[in-house]
Amino acid sequence: MRREFTLISKKHWHIKDEWKRHLALAKYKQLKKYIPPTQLLTTNNLENYLHRYHVVFIKPVFGSFGNNILKVTRQKTSYKLQHENKMQQISQNKIVDRLLLHYQGRRYMIQKGISMEKLQGSPIDFRILLLRPKNTWITMGIMGKKAERQKFVTNFSHGGKPIRFDESLRKIGWHPTEISQVHNQMNRIGLFVANKFIRKYKHCRKLGIDIALDTKRKIWILEVNTNPTFELFRSHEDKQLYNKIGRYVNHIEKQQSD
Repeated sequence: MRREFTLISKKHWHIKDEWKRHLALAKYKQLKKYIPPTQLLTTNNLENYLHRYHVVFIKPVFGSFGNNILKVTRQKTSYKLQHENKMQQISQNKIVDRLLLHYQGRRYMIQKGISMEKLQGSPIDFRILLLRPKNTWITMGIMGKKAERQKFVTNFSHGGKPIRFDESLRKIGWHPTEISQVHNQMNRIGLFVANKFIRKYKHCRKLGIDIALDTKRKIWILEVNTNPTFELFRSHEDKQLYNKIGRYVNHIEKQQSD
């Protein structure tokens, strides 16, 4: 007997608003220690974050592929603004007006900057991919992403390169035991995030969780994506994994509509 499914509209499973995705997790005390301080961009929040933190990131609420993210770094007498590989210096007394003028009329978020681990001078972060083909989340794997030279975002569209999890940490001096421990910890966090997230968005069946390790080896949740790509898993050490992910994704997408 053929089994029929009710197609789920994309608006119910693909949550494009990053602020909503942030709020879905920030309310859990178990996760607060892993989430960098984050607020919507307002005059007060901007002034407060620039005063409190050496580095902040400003990113669009509705954005993708790492586009339109600005890094702001406090220096002795000015601020350095970086967008992709372009730099600009703004004086301290003009920085707030300059940023607010640029973002006027659009919704952005401001987030404390993390001193991310680097490989060959470039920041690296990690993507945990989780899928829910039936009722239970499955952790498909973790892959690293390395930013292109002189850039701070690791997305493919900005020149980022895939790198295997163990290999990336081994190259920056981690011991195999430490690598195994943090891998297990990330998997636990990923499953916890996924199970909490669907309390708010029950139709979500794909999650890409972007994780950073700072220079003190602390784990940070940077972002949760509800329609993640999985191209970087072509480079995973398990040569069968990419096709396995594809089969699960095809199964899920038969139950979802655009």
